[in-house]
Amino acid sequence: MKREFTKFIKTLDEDSLAKELQKLYNKFPEIKKYYQMELSPTTDKVVNEYKVKLRKEYFRPTSLGRGKSSVSRKLIAGFKKIAIHQSDVIELWVYRTELMAEYTMKRNYIKEAFSNSLVSSYETSCKLIVKERLEIQFAPRCKTIIDTIQDYGWGLPEELEYIYKQYFRNLE
Repeated sequence: MKREFTKFIKTLDEDSLAKELQKLYNKFPEIKKYYQMELSPTTDKVVNEYKVKLRKEYFRPTSLGRGKSSVSRKLIAGFKKIAIHQSDVIELWVYRTELMAEYTMKRNYIKEAFSNSLVSSYETSCKLIVKERLEIQFAPRCKTIIDTIQDYGWGLPEELEYIYKQYFRNLE
């Protein structure tokens, strides 16, 4: 399919190519968001839109949200498709993990699956941070996540502490 697409766009003149791009822009919201991020001096507006969506999954105006990890994971997967900078993707992973930690403490009890998802989200965040060499920017927030759940128990704080030391041992 990619080969056919490449052949197709090579046959288009500049005007036809511009019309084809305009058609795609009007038809697909992801393409609009991508260009909104690409052409804007800052990606903050789109990142904040996704943060609001993530927050709604865990916290409603008057109560706790559903806290479905699969929904928040899908939001980030959707964002990755339009992201220009990897640091924005990391921002959302760390933010999601912060929300999960806060949700855990407000809920006071979580199922093992949610706990596992929180640990997985934390580790994914740490891996991406180290891969992109953004430890200085994000490691303090990762430490704060541990502090947030310090009183939770069930070995969760210790597990996150272990992951933190694994990825950020050079910062201590």
